[in-house]
Amino acid sequence: MAEEVDYEALSPNAGLGINMIAGAFAGITEHAVMYPIDSIKTRMQVFATSPAAVYTGVGNAFTRISSTEGMRALWRGVSSVILGAGPAHAVHFGTLEAVKELAGGNEAGNQFLATCESSSL
Repeated sequence: MAEEVDYEALSPNAGLGINMIAGAFAGITEHAVMYPIDSIKTRMQVFATSPAAVYTGVGNAFTRISSTEGMRALWRGVSSVILGAGPAHAVHFGTLEAVKELAGGNEAGNQFLATCESSSL
């Protein structure tokens, strides 16, 4: 059986700058990948009041939007979301890792206290 690797122990503290860059890239990637789904969700909410423009589901909305407006229409406006997501996720992830470090989250035996959410206490 393969031995389990403790990835957290490989680099206990990468530093605030590295953590913020990692958070920014993670947030930008997540928002860019999920943006078409969010666009479809928003259109379905807005057009729900008009029976002529109602989509029957996510697949139907994806097909109708991409066939009538083109695939690029699903990413229209993504740049403004990315401009906000990068800094927001950088601060969020950087703060999370800094507080975790201050709480002793990278020391043996302190993982539960330093990494738990308030709802799990």
